[in-house]
Amino acid sequence: MYNSLLRTQPLPDSLRLQVYLRGAEAWADLKKPQEALHWVAPAESLALRLQDTLRYAELLGWKGVFHSQHRVYAEAEMVLQKALRLAEAQKVQPTPFYAVLWQRWGRLALDQRKYEEAERRFRWAAQVLEGLGLVEEAVYGSVLHSLALLYWEKGRYAEAESLYLR
Repeated sequence: MYNSLLRTQPLPDSLRLQVYLRGAEAWADLKKPQEALHWVAPAESLALRLQDTLRYAELLGWKGVFHSQHRVYAEAEMVLQKALRLAEAQKVQPTPFYAVLWQRWGRLALDQRKYEEAERRFRWAAQVLEGLGLVEEAVYGSVLHSLALLYWEKGRYAEAESLYLR
């Protein structure tokens, strides 16, 4: 669908950027990071040309996920840190997007069994969302799920169960 939209419709660059972002998300949801990266590359170029720093930070966040899925941890760490710095420079925190970046950074630490770092990052993401009053939103549930996974891996089953129930 996204390919046909890009081929058949003359779109302004800002809308074309949105289509590339949604295409990357769609492939990522299907657990196909290589295909998703094909959508990220042109989106990065557009975001930089449009000087859309927040979209560029969002794309870096996705790249961090993709690199993490391929266990290229150093690259994932680098792009996630850059995404957070860009978001902080734009004064966008606290927002759900900012919390998601922290969650992704936490997942990277969890994948590497850096439990203390992961817990700190997940807790920060949860605090941001709590401060925004978003405890009933799916993104908050996703952060709690990540924290529960961490507790489960560490053998802290009662805490994990409590989070799963929330």
